[in-house]
Amino acid sequence: AQLAEKTKSLKKVGSQSSMFAKKSKEEDIVAKNLRLQLEEQVVALNASLEGERAAYAKLQTELSNAGRAAGEELAKEKAEAGARLTTEVEAARVAAMATARMAVTP
Repeated sequence: AQLAEKTKSLKKVGSQSSMFAKKSKEEDIVAKNLRLQLEEQVVALNASLEGERAAYAKLQTELSNAGRAAGEELAKEKAEAGARLTTEVEAARVAAMATARMAVTP
């Protein structure tokens, strides 16, 4: 009777061990699947990040080019305004000299 009970106990332990091993395998499969999903998400996020970096670099280049163009336009306008001012000052000087000559001439 004792032998039968020990056998029954060993079968129960063996059954539980088998169930534990099966459950452990299932958990390993689930963990592996989750790991693969995470790896896929990381790859997708890295690709997205690279795309964002490229877009950011493109915007920086466009902004730099726009700033350079604006600076060139401003320099051109400044030069034109300086030239106009020089011309106007010269014209005013010539007019003032002519007026002064007329005032001095009897």
